[in-house]
Amino acid sequence: DAVRSEPDKVDAVLKGGGDSMALESARAEWVRARLFQRANRFDLALPIYEHAIDVALRAEGPQSRLAIDIGLSLARGLREMGRVDASKRQFAAALAMMRAVAGPDDMGAALVEAEEMFSTFNTAFQSRRLVSFDEALATVERIRKRFDEPSSHVPEVIRAAMDFKIALLHEHWGDVARGDALLASSIPVLRAQTEDPPTRAF
Repeated sequence: DAVRSEPDKVDAVLKGGGDSMALESARAEWVRARLFQRANRFDLALPIYEHAIDVALRAEGPQSRLAIDIGLSLARGLREMGRVDASKRQFAAALAMMRAVAGPDDMGAALVEAEEMFSTFNTAFQSRRLVSFDEALATVERIRKRFDEPSSHVPEVIRAAMDFKIALLHEHWGDVARGDALLASSIPVLRAQTEDPPTRAF
């Protein structure tokens, strides 16, 4: 009951107030879904996530930033529940929306894709990895290669961060020598960025 009460009150006030209020209602439902998820009631969280996305889309249209954020949150929740295929579908939908907004070469979408695949590989459910090493490595390396294209204009620190992820994938898989080689080239760049805050890229 404590999980339900406060967001319910907020939602009741917001309904019926036009698009701006609809967005606030979607945000309130997003909060409610996350509360249920944290209370280990994903069965209750899932339909609320889905309704929040629908409300955001109706208020803002197919390129709704809020719908994207809620969709990514839902995908992560599905991943934590070990529902890999459903999580992948939700991530794919959110990434497609991001690229519809910012273009097919959107760096933000690429970074989210790489981070989520890296996190999925490092997530275990019932003592099993959710994706294979080969799938995780292929995804991150594909994005890393795209960042080398002249048209990408990706800062060196972003490329180093991707190399760092690839290095950790190898290390976690047991290929320490290959991982160490990539760490040796990426860590100095990342350390220099940390030590020079005015030039941080992220």
